[in-house]
Amino acid sequence: MIRSIFRFLWPVLLLIGAGFLLYWVWGHRLTDNSLPTPIRQESTVKDISTPTLTVNGKTFNIEVADTYKTRKQGLMYRTSLAENNGMFFVFPQSKAYDFWMPNVSFPLDIVWISEDFKVVDIKTVPPCEEVETKNCPFYTPDGKAKYVLEVNANAFPGIIGDEVNVSF
Repeated sequence: MIRSIFRFLWPVLLLIGAGFLLYWVWGHRLTDNSLPTPIRQESTVKDISTPTLTVNGKTFNIEVADTYKTRKQGLMYRTSLAENNGMFFVFPQSKAYDFWMPNVSFPLDIVWISEDFKVVDIKTVPPCEEVETKNCPFYTPDGKAKYVLEVNANAFPGIIGDEVNVSF
């Protein structure tokens, strides 16, 4: 009798376990802050091209910060940024994202870009020289943005309303 009960319960328990595993995996996939598809390229073949951003005929080689960890790190603890290089932050939704400059040792242009790749705001900001990072100022855009570009100060040739082209 115990064998017949076990024979009946075994597949049921297996299905419940598989269902729970799928539910758990799917839930973690939905809460991941990584980039949605078309922006994030995942490939098993090593991509030799460098992502770029072009505005008014000037092209920047960009590092893409599209996860919580890479956005939080940003350009902190670097001593410089090569000419015509930048960091391109990708957020999950459009908002007025504040930026600040703790542990960044050089001035930057911070460029907020809308979901349709138009410049929303630009601020040229100095590095924060405060001993305590909590005293570093925040820089807030005048509108919502889904993307933010950081390049060396006075290197960005665009103005508010200009369109940028990003190539991944």
